[in-house]
Amino acid sequence: MITKVLSLFGRNKDPKKLFFELHKCLDLFIHQEARLWGVELKELKNNQEEALEEINHLIYKFQNTPPEKMKLYLKSKNFNDIEKELKIIHEELKHLKKLINRQEVFKNTLTSLTLLLVNEDTYELFEDIFLLEKQLQEVLIWQEEEFKQIFTTSKDLKIQEIDSNTKSELFYNQLVEVRRILAGNLDHHDLWEDEMQGFSNCSNILHALKAKILQLEKFHYNQINKI
Repeated sequence: MITKVLSLFGRNKDPKKLFFELHKCLDLFIHQEARLWGVELKELKNNQEEALEEINHLIYKFQNTPPEKMKLYLKSKNFNDIEKELKIIHEELKHLKKLINRQEVFKNTLTSLTLLLVNEDTYELFEDIFLLEKQLQEVLIWQEEEFKQIFTTSKDLKIQEIDSNTKSELFYNQLVEVRRILAGNLDHHDLWEDEMQGFSNCSNILHALKAKILQLEKFHYNQINKI
């Protein structure tokens, strides 16, 4: 279903339809990014959202369990169990990257809108949007490279003979690292003016993109109403 919807993005030349497509695309990205944290976003009426939490999701459990209790849980797991759960998260991350990098989806729709609406009044807004889009790509590339290193470390751990206490500490430290990768560098979020709304750099950039496109959309319709 998602593939079918995505294949339709970027083909319209009407600003109203292009704005609709961009918002739908960004909502899809935001919802997919939330899944990395064990949260599923469901839309309700009047543009409200409901967050459904998967308490067994490894990162959700890690973030909502006291350290000692989490280490006790990890103590009962083996390397293959943890690695399997981490690979699920990695697949979700790769899926997000794939959705965002489909050239015919977001970029082509944005390019079509730019060609139609760019002028002296909107140039700065488009500049901000393309800067955010560039930053989004950089975050995704960095996350993928860091995740590869996680699995390299996992292979090294599997061949070591260690006691259960040391094992749980290693698992816990590995989850700290995964959470850091998913979050991105939260100390550098000066690309948006509002407080952080999402789970990570990636989701904050997506929220910032959505806000900029809403700003552009409002400006566009105000201009039309003046004519």
